[in-house]
Amino acid sequence: MTSDGERLYLAYGGQARSELVPVGDNRYLQRESTDERSFNKDADGRLSLQFAPRGGPAQSFPRLDDSQVQPRELLLRGNASALAAYQALQKAEDKAASEGHLNGQGFDLLERGNIQAGVAMLSLNTQLYPAAANTWDSLGYAYLAQGNKVKARVAYRKALAIDPAFASAKAALLKLE
Repeated sequence: MTSDGERLYLAYGGQARSELVPVGDNRYLQRESTDERSFNKDADGRLSLQFAPRGGPAQSFPRLDDSQVQPRELLLRGNASALAAYQALQKAEDKAASEGHLNGQGFDLLERGNIQAGVAMLSLNTQLYPAAANTWDSLGYAYLAQGNKVKARVAYRKALAIDPAFASAKAALLKLE
């Protein structure tokens, strides 16, 4: 969350910021979404962001101290402690460290043109889930987006070593060779 004069903006790590438009008392909509957001104070006066996705349960995100950094921020900054932070989330069975979530985050970064961050996210996913063919296949795709055919081949071969029938890795490797 940032402000620019009277305007509020929301941005997830590695993504462009988006304006929050006021729609009522302490309630906002993001221009690109119909999901409502609001800011509430807890009993101790600390702010939290309330997020109410359409068709899903409301979520609450307490304001972090300025010194606190999320694992995704560490990763996007190239901080080596990102892996340990994600491993702790993985151990706690937090969805933010699930194979599917990280894969989706990596592809989202690639689609937004942030190729380097997408490669970093998908590479992290292979470190957390080295026995999953899909993580290696996705990393191969990211390396191709980066223009690195050598690393793409290596990643696709690792996917096929895990699952010799993995169709997208087979197809990509055939195109590369």
